[in-house]
Amino acid sequence: MDTIVFYISCSILLLQLVIIYIYMAFASRKMKNKRFQLRRKSFMTFYAMLAATTVANAHIVHNGQVEILATNAMCWEYITFVTFILLSIAHFGKDYYKNPYSWFMLLQYAVICVIGNGVSQALDLYKPLYHYSDICHTESFIGAFFVVREILTIIIVTCYMFMIIMLISSYLKYFRKKKEVSIEVRKRMNDEAISIFSYTGIMTFSMSAHFIESIWPHFVANMLLMVAVSRTYFIYNRYRKSCLQKSSEKSPAQIIAENLEILLLREENNPIFRPKANISDIANALKVSNENFSNYLYKNLGMSFSAWVSEKKLLKCARLLRTTDMTITEVALASGYKDIQSMSKAFKLRFDESPRDFRKSLEKKQKPTARNKDKA
Repeated sequence: MDTIVFYISCSILLLQLVIIYIYMAFASRKMKNKRFQLRRKSFMTFYAMLAATTVANAHIVHNGQVEILATNAMCWEYITFVTFILLSIAHFGKDYYKNPYSWFMLLQYAVICVIGNGVSQALDLYKPLYHYSDICHTESFIGAFFVVREILTIIIVTCYMFMIIMLISSYLKYFRKKKEVSIEVRKRMNDEAISIFSYTGIMTFSMSAHFIESIWPHFVANMLLMVAVSRTYFIYNRYRKSCLQKSSEKSPAQIIAENLEILLLREENNPIFRPKANISDIANALKVSNENFSNYLYKNLGMSFSAWVSEKKLLKCARLLRTTDMTITEVALASGYKDIQSMSKAFKLRFDESPRDFRKSLEKKQKPTARNKDKA
């Protein structure tokens, strides 16, 4: 009964992946949007690898017994995981996926192991393990193949853990820089980070299931993947519709987003950076109604007008402190604050340090760079 339930979950997951893959392959394939096409091809690659992994996992059951340390299935899971991580790290500013050497170093052992499994199975030298006690009862020649196979497995698991550390490290570096990023960009990146870490957790659990003498962890991993794939599909489809809408006509939100980028760059007579900024002046500058602008802030950013204005003023303060020699008082007035006290209080709440300390920390970081240039 357990085996039947497991096979059903594998079949449903595989069917789900195939249907979504076919949908992505034909839907909007002619859309002239480079970002969308890059994301579409990335999803298709990942789902194709995940489908191959699902097929490999379905072969871990033999005559009602569950194979542990199934190197073929583990290798396919690892190859899928490497593909996913290298593409995901790009969201945090690391372009390792563009380097062929990175792919070679991370995939070489898994490919060797898959080829070795195929050869050993063809020569009838592959012996599946169902219990850890079986390790002590392997024949000498077959045992030698087993040792080589498990050494490669240890290397792959080590690389697997290295990939997780690399993902966390990339995210932490991004997180440190996130304070000076606008609310819009931060919200989008946070949503992507949640999806990335969800898949990472599920695939790590799925890999760990190969060390357990039970079929149920594999079943749970399949169910979690179904949920994750469904969620990703709905997010992808929403993104696809958004891209189609952009290519046909501009919605009020799109008009606001485009005009807002231009308005934020305006240095003189900018209604955002006035001591008493009001929604009417900013909406007029963006060429939309007050209602549309208010709805944009609430629905797209999830924040009030006053919180949004405060955010923009503080980001400008940080930029001026970082890129100019203006005094802190001048920075406060240029950013739309009445006095330095109100700016300093809001700045410390946002950046966890005063404007003066913020500038000092930047100067400390720049001094070693200047010294290195003098030496060169």
